Amino acid sequence: MNRFFSRRQFTQIAATGLATLFAVTTVPVFAQDGAVQDAPAAAQDLPSANDIIEMNIESMGGRAALEAVSSMASTASMTIPGPGGDMQVTVEVKQSGEKFLMQMELPGMGSMRQGSNGEVYWMENPMMGAQILEGNEMEAAKQRFSTMFPQLGWSEYDGEISVTGKESVDGTDCYVVVFTPAEGPATTRYFNAENGQTVKEAVTQESPMGPVTMETFPSDYRDVNGLMLPFMNTTVAPQGEMEVTFDEYQINLEIDDSVFVLPENIQKMVDEAGEADGGSDG
Repeated sequence: MNRFFSRRQFTQIAATGLATLFAVTTVPVFAQDGAVQDAPAAAQDLPSANDIIEMNIESMGGRAALEAVSSMASTASMTIPGPGGDMQVTVEVKQSGEKFLMQMELPGMGSMRQGSNGEVYWMENPMMGAQILEGNEMEAAKQRFSTMFPQLGWSEYDGEISVTGKESVDGTDCYVVVFTPAEGPATTRYFNAENGQTVKEAVTQESPMGPVTMETFPSDYRDVNGLMLPFMNTTVAPQGEMEVTFDEYQINLEIDDSVFVLPENIQKMVDEAGEADGGSDG
């Protein structure tokens, strides 16, 4: 395996997997009636999916603490191995309700941004330009950022959850839970069997380079205003490893709504798409 990312490879992969790198919370998928769908046979001698997810919620500070969060911001630095040495990337994320903005500063390349005004999901990067996210990419962004802590919005998700077993991840016994949404790729999550914390997450996504499997390992959980949040996130992809170190989380800060306004080029794409739809209707 090539342990280095070329700048082009990194940009292509990051364009697909930005949200995966910042998986602070797990995103359960639920049936239309809001009830967790457990696999009837495989999980008989294991806790139910609902029990495991409740453990996860408690491990993060509890339901009441999560429900009290209305906005969040974080800053982080990311190390990416490359043939010319490690590349240091700075990252900033702001989120309020269903709206979010993620911005990465890439040395010698410029900015990569992903965001949503709560309705339109978009991405902009130096190699691929601006695009409105659709299909699986949009669903992935929605699952990550449609709510601050998606565990609390069970009835909004449609799909199946299967508790498939118990495995060791770097010496930690974990319950293995597969989340299969109605649309988009399945995600396998590994929850610490003792305290419910997320230990690992694996997902295979389509990218311009073909299917890419990314494994994410959140760690170094610390207390932030009553919430237990990871300050380290290691993502393993075919081309190597990316390490994200969180410098700061801010909880319930005031974020001006102008932060989430669509960039001019994205708004133009939205307007043009609307005009095209109007023309076809006529």
